[in-house]
Amino acid sequence: MIAQTIEKCNGSLHSITEKLDTGSAMGRFFYSLLASLAEMERGIIAERTAAALAHKREKGEVTGHAPFGWQLCADGVRLKRDGEEQETLRIIARLQGEGMSQRKIVDELNRHGRKTKEGRKWQRSNLRSVLDTLARRESSQ
Repeated sequence: MIAQTIEKCNGSLHSITEKLDTGSAMGRFFYSLLASLAEMERGIIAERTAAALAHKREKGEVTGHAPFGWQLCADGVRLKRDGEEQETLRIIARLQGEGMSQRKIVDELNRHGRKTKEGRKWQRSNLRSVLDTLARRESSQ
């Protein structure tokens, strides 16, 4: 916290706009009060955001970008399968089932001209992200 760092150096915080001076007991109290209120506001915003996202997910609406294998429908709410990406997912699942390492799966996908959602060559980070998303989707169903 900035105020604690300033205090350790035997300094005090003076705010021109809030008429705040942490050099006095009253100033430190008001600074703590303002900090607590700001923390509470951040918490309330986080709770509301989490509730809104949960509500959207319960209704089957998308919360964020479309995962690999899917496209956002024109309504901006529902998902539809992307044929090419779904085929890539089947290839990934097959290669994984054969015990192939992530590095070799990436090499195979690139060798066969498969592209990421962004149209780029595959890297292990892309593959891990897709696998993590699939695992999360499976665990939530």
